[in-house]
Amino acid sequence: MNPSLDLERLHPPGSKLPQEFLGRMDVVLELISRGMPIGHACASAGVRRKDFDYVRKHHEELSDKIAKAQTEAVEMYLDRIASAGVKQVKKKTVVSGKGTMEIEEEVLGDWRASTWLLERFDRENFGPVAGGVTVNVEVSSMIQETIKAIQGQDAKMEVQDAEFTEIKTEQAGGTTGTD
Repeated sequence: MNPSLDLERLHPPGSKLPQEFLGRMDVVLELISRGMPIGHACASAGVRRKDFDYVRKHHEELSDKIAKAQTEAVEMYLDRIASAGVKQVKKKTVVSGKGTMEIEEEVLGDWRASTWLLERFDRENFGPVAGGVTVNVEVSSMIQETIKAIQGQDAKMEVQDAEFTEIKTEQAGGTTGTD
């Protein structure tokens, strides 16, 4: 990337942007449409984030293309999540002493990765519930010692971090409760 390219100083709003920059922006838009975060897409294409933000704010045509690329990424994630709920037939070849046999089994796709990516790509619409409270639970030293004692007796026990989310809702009569 050409570090001397200062779009804000050299190209005021409404002016024609350099062809080199437009070519790099095409790469950024393609990466965004595939679900890559903006900062990473800019770095990959050699576009300074400052220039990207300037163009987004002051050049309507590119701003519209950026919004379209983001929408395409959201559509891609939603399609993946929806298609994961549809049973798919997977064929598997099994070889045994009696010969080869093809087995078909119906399986559901896995939607979790696409959901996780979508939540991070568009937090405003798909992120955690606004106003929710996250509480981290720590295991006290007494409980940890008890678990170690139990494990010493050939019992297997695993402790994992726990996360609870409290969602506040407005109930009839104007009071606030917890779901």
